[in-house]
Amino acid sequence: IKAASLSLLENLSSLYFTAMLEQQRIHNLQELVNLSKDREDLLRRRVNIGKSRKTELLQATTQTRGYEVTLQQAQLSLEQTWNRMEALVASKMPMGELKPLDKSATDLKPMDYYVQQIENHPLIRAEEKNKESLHEQKKSIQADYWPSIDLKGNYYVQTASSSSSTSNSVTPEWDVGISISIPIFEGGLTRSQVAER
Repeated sequence: IKAASLSLLENLSSLYFTAMLEQQRIHNLQELVNLSKDREDLLRRRVNIGKSRKTELLQATTQTRGYEVTLQQAQLSLEQTWNRMEALVASKMPMGELKPLDKSATDLKPMDYYVQQIENHPLIRAEEKNKESLHEQKKSIQADYWPSIDLKGNYYVQTASSSSSTSNSVTPEWDVGISISIPIFEGGLTRSQVAER
């Protein structure tokens, strides 16, 4: 359980910090797009009055479109990271539409929240149940070290001796027996079974 929990926690912390970096990258790219659009508007006005060439405006427009594509890729990357985090903690974490300047849309909760979510992860719960099952199996096998006592009883309405008699009366009969089994030597079988668990 501890190894599985540590592995999940390692993956979660990696995704958490990746998401934080991607959020900052999106914010920076949005600022870059805005600055590039401002430069594009400035060049458009300068082209209209003849102080800049159209090729400069085309270069600025191409650069702006390139930044916008990079911004969309960063948003998609953040969304994929978010989905992987949701899968890891096995719960839905609403993120909403990605709006880089809307911090509430992509803000991460404190790391402790995700660590608590990991405790309810299906893999961790399965490992805990498996550990409980192995513990019960081990207790069952350890019981083979001790002697066992069985009590057996029978109740007969008609026995072979009573069927041969000519009497019409039926007398019920019964018997009780006790059997004791003491494990003296089993060639290490019980010890090896306990060691397996």
